[in-house]
Amino acid sequence: MWKNTDCLYLKNKESILSLYQANTLGSRIHTGKSRTSEYVEVNDTLYKWFTLACSKNIYPGGPELMEKAKEIAETLGKPDFKGSRGWLDTRKKRYNVKQLRICGESGDVQGETVESWKERIPEIVQGYEKEDIWNMDETGIFWRALPEHGFGQKSRSCKGGKKSKQRITVAFFVSAYGQK
Repeated sequence: MWKNTDCLYLKNKESILSLYQANTLGSRIHTGKSRTSEYVEVNDTLYKWFTLACSKNIYPGGPELMEKAKEIAETLGKPDFKGSRGWLDTRKKRYNVKQLRICGESGDVQGETVESWKERIPEIVQGYEKEDIWNMDETGIFWRALPEHGFGQKSRSCKGGKKSKQRITVAFFVSAYGQK
């Protein structure tokens, strides 16, 4: 590291630490510049909306985020706000947001539903022996499917093909008594 850079870090130690704790560092630590935006309220409101949406298993994409930001800016009386692709990329970097592949069924069941069934099951199974109470679950695998994500060289194009629908389905049964 250069001597000037060391001095810059030491000189701005308090502001760097406070930015780090607020999770708003982004790439500004390298330049030593701390830029403020006239749209801070738009950015903060959008981030709150985004975290609320994610907590409900709704993961908005780039166009949805830009459109929502424009709506928020209008509501806050900021008609000059553009909400460009560059603006979105900066916000994603600042708030550590990345594109994810959404998969699985873990988001299908609400916690209240699970608790409700836990309370009702003893009443439903009353009068049955444990060896007469069975649970079944099924799963499957597309055994000829190729991976959906992978690494490749930037200089070469990546081509896929039609996805294979050949599947193996397996059902699992178990009794409350523990029989297989």
